[in-house]
Amino acid sequence: LNGKLWKRLQIEEDDPSDGTSWYLINCVAGVELDLLAQCRMVTSHFPPTDVEKFVVPVQRTLRSHGDKKKVVDVKVRYPGYVFCKIRLTEDVYETLQELELARSWMGTVNRKGHKKLPPAPIPLNYEEVKKFKGLEEETEE
Repeated sequence: LNGKLWKRLQIEEDDPSDGTSWYLINCVAGVELDLLAQCRMVTSHFPPTDVEKFVVPVQRTLRSHGDKKKVVDVKVRYPGYVFCKIRLTEDVYETLQELELARSWMGTVNRKGHKKLPPAPIPLNYEEVKKFKGLEEETEE
């Protein structure tokens, strides 16, 4: 998959007047927090109108070992996914697509005749966003 995928997938840029939308990036389960850090690092120069935030919803539980030792377990709620609130543009897409830990975008099925191309990303709709817990609250940094 050498070269730019944006044009080959015929992705349309999000309308600036619509603001940002939620997208999902798939990764290997267990590296979500590493991918989250990579996403934030490589998009730090993008304007907030294009990249609003990246989220990995987590659940924290407190358990104790003995009398005084407390341990906080951090468990990722949706293994294998990083949520992105972005405006999909060619620059944002290509930057995130090139990350080593990112496997693919959740989106449409592959186009007929293009089996080797990854799916084109589509935003989550309002109902889907409501189903995912932890997107709007404070999450793992």
